[in-house]
Amino acid sequence: MESPFHSLSRSSQIVAFGVSAAASLALMIWLGVQGQPLRTPAAPNAVIDLELAWSKARADKIVTSWGDAPRPVAVAAIAWDYLFLIAYPVCLSLSCVFISRHVGSLLAMLGVVFAWLVLCAGVLDAFENSFMLAMLWRGTAAWLTRAATICAGVKFAFVFAVFGYWIAAGLAGVIHLIKAKLLGGAA
Repeated sequence: MESPFHSLSRSSQIVAFGVSAAASLALMIWLGVQGQPLRTPAAPNAVIDLELAWSKARADKIVTSWGDAPRPVAVAAIAWDYLFLIAYPVCLSLSCVFISRHVGSLLAMLGVVFAWLVLCAGVLDAFENSFMLAMLWRGTAAWLTRAATICAGVKFAFVFAVFGYWIAAGLAGVIHLIKAKLLGGAA
């Protein structure tokens, strides 16, 4: 299986990684600042709580806690998230591609798989955002809340799988270095 970026030169991949990493960081900071009015006792994590609400009752409680004034802030946060959902999957996907070039065959294959899956996380994030916007514009509905939560849950699973991949690859590298030291340079 080829990586999602196999048709790009390595230098283009590095540039894409740098741009997407910088955009991800800037948007993450902006979304945190911009979403402050959405942090309430019912939604201490702002929009993330709506993503993971699961039930209509919980979604109603969150949206009601925001009141009418912050509702445009929630819509704006979700709109900004459409940019974020382009940046972070590219950044995380390329990180998997880069790591996969420097690890054993099993971890290399997993890196390519996770590179594809985290791009799917971006697509799921777009659907999740659409469901949340529908809740804010038309009112919450059980199916919208569940659909948003399912998309968010799978998205987060894919993203956390990438973090697990980073840890596994790092541990494999440390083990390789320890073996090399113990065996006098031959590993």
